Amino acid sequence: MLMRQACVAGLMGAAVGSGCLNANIGSGESGAKPNIVVIDIDDWRYDLFGAGGHPYLQTPNIDRMVNEGVMFDRSYCTTPLSTPARTALFTGMYAPSNDLFNHSHHPANTYEGNDYAHYDKMYTHQLKANGYDTGLFGKWHIGSDTMNESKNKGGFDTMFTWFGYYKEEGLTNSQNKQKYYHKKMNYKYVKPAESAYVSDEYMTEVVFGEASKYVEEKAIGGEPFYLHVAPISIHAPFNPADKYDGTYEDETTLFNVDRFDGDALEAAYEGRYDEAGVLEDTVNQAEMMLSVDDGIGTLLDTLEAQGLADNTVVMLTSDNGLMFGEHGMMWKQHAWEESVRVPLIVWGGDEWVDGDRHVSSPVGRVDFMPTIMDLAGIDTPDYAEGNSFANLLKGVDDNLDRYALNLGYGGDEEVSGDELPEWATITLENDMKLIMMADGSAMMFDLSADPYEQNDLWDDAMYQDERIELVAALTMKLDEIGAPTSWFALSVPEPGVLGLMILSGLGMLMRRGGMLA
Repeated sequence: MLMRQACVAGLMGAAVGSGCLNANIGSGESGAKPNIVVIDIDDWRYDLFGAGGHPYLQTPNIDRMVNEGVMFDRSYCTTPLSTPARTALFTGMYAPSNDLFNHSHHPANTYEGNDYAHYDKMYTHQLKANGYDTGLFGKWHIGSDTMNESKNKGGFDTMFTWFGYYKEEGLTNSQNKQKYYHKKMNYKYVKPAESAYVSDEYMTEVVFGEASKYVEEKAIGGEPFYLHVAPISIHAPFNPADKYDGTYEDETTLFNVDRFDGDALEAAYEGRYDEAGVLEDTVNQAEMMLSVDDGIGTLLDTLEAQGLADNTVVMLTSDNGLMFGEHGMMWKQHAWEESVRVPLIVWGGDEWVDGDRHVSSPVGRVDFMPTIMDLAGIDTPDYAEGNSFANLLKGVDDNLDRYALNLGYGGDEEVSGDELPEWATITLENDMKLIMMADGSAMMFDLSADPYEQNDLWDDAMYQDERIELVAALTMKLDEIGAPTSWFALSVPEPGVLGLMILSGLGMLMRRGGMLA
């Protein structure tokens, strides 16, 4: 009872003040500003590495980060699709505030083309204004208008990216993509001076190699830097590097066999996917992770060789997860854990990271912006909707019971004028998770006892107080960020004593904050 009351109190506190929670943590005890590195892997789910529990994939460099750093066991992507997930990280805002719900479409008649409206809110601008040099290497995917120097608005001093795969005459676009994606790509330095070239070196190696050169250059200057590394690995098509192709070809059992639902998968996709095909994809993707792990090792070795490791914080994460037959589903944009939950491992100098620890509190991509502001000793802008986790890196209790909110929208279809999500989830400190669908249906899970979401507790009479707590918390958080809640046409049972306490406390708070008329 006391634990659950504390969770509600924490949510009430989170509603009053978000953003910067750690006024004194920036610049470290020595007064120096740390270098900050974010490594953002593409489509990397929470269990696809050795220390994450994968049965055969070996990732010694990632595992080293886990052993020496802080691993967040409940890290979420906010919206499980590249573009909205990446904007959430850079701005600290959810999709309704970003006006960006999927890959390229805004609300109807709002903006033209791929121009993103909130470049000025990206934390790179605040970092530059406070003495940081900024560099991006790899995938951008936030508006094509940044792909040349004259229009670059992302706040980067150096920007190295790719602009397509090699096109061999006589092959269709699909054939070229399958043959050359990851393996022979077109690259471009957008800044400091435009230059382009084609390379048949594996893309993950190219991106981490160029990023490591950047570190070596910045080590000479001595000014703090922000480095964003975003390979397109491990995105489909699943083409591993030649040197790793076939490494796991003898694996005959799905890595997720304990939750793979082949019958539901074949029914949902009318036979398009089967167990043999999923096995081939997951083995190839695991082999791609070997190159990612190598790249991470190269970057960490470079930081250490340049004497920068003690004054650097490295955050390793992903834009979204990926499903392979769990609940009969494939790919992303689903509300299940395999789609919305991603790794987050933080490694760095002792002033900012108290290592060899796991953190169970839920966090999301909107929390990166206020965290990075805290680490750099910069005030978090008022528009940021996340909460800093900088204190958690040091093992400091900030008395904030946290939550993770995820929103799902259509893929490349224009979002309706009312910006209605297709689904929303919220996960609380007590590991209770609510999935709410736009039609008003819902599911509820206890992730600590049921990590694969097999036992829906929504109609369980023993969990009605938890049900009320989750609905109230989700409604409050959606109100806070301006997301519609009209679709919560729920028949909620009469609350017990705790449920009445929860509803009374949350209702009082929302009225105090002007959330209820």
